Amino acid sequence: AETENHTLSINTSKYLHNQYVHEQLRGNTPTGKLLREAGFKDASKYDPAKLTRIRDWILQACARILHNDLFETNARPYQGHTFFALFNICAYAKDATLQKAARNAMDAIAAKLAFQASQGTRYPPIRRSHQHLEEYKLVENDEMLSIMGLFSGARPGLNFRGHAGVMLHANERKYRLPEAIHSYFLNQRHSYWARMQAQY
Repeated sequence: AETENHTLSINTSKYLHNQYVHEQLRGNTPTGKLLREAGFKDASKYDPAKLTRIRDWILQACARILHNDLFETNARPYQGHTFFALFNICAYAKDATLQKAARNAMDAIAAKLAFQASQGTRYPPIRRSHQHLEEYKLVENDEMLSIMGLFSGARPGLNFRGHAGVMLHANERKYRLPEAIHSYFLNQRHSYWARMQAQY
């Protein structure tokens, strides 16, 4: 069995790769010519409309995030990897239903992080190995804080060491925080207590 972020990355990549090959072969582009020379001749074979199993899997994965949360909550914060798999569908899939499903799942992840964070910082559940017993770099390992810090402006002046590429990648995508979530990131006026637990 594979991990959650791996299966999302694998299946979203499969879908988008097939979509790209189909477009290039049908469009008679220079890339399409190279693909034909490499043996990719039948454009219909890569038609994303025929990828019903992968499409359905992506839709179900997005729905599960909305209803049951992420599986990988008791590990190193892998949400950044999962988020980017959804990012790619939101930005590049031509299927409007897939785009909307990915955006809804991303909104759910962002909303939960907004409640978890204080001034753009949180301490997520994290898997600890014995060799890292004395390390306390929880924030530095959480790519989602860099991504949401970029989108919300909730962490001004913070040194995003090692996450410059992550932030550049995020900035190129079409996703933006919904107004209500963005506002909550910046204006957490009241204290609260909340229990957030994934359902398996």
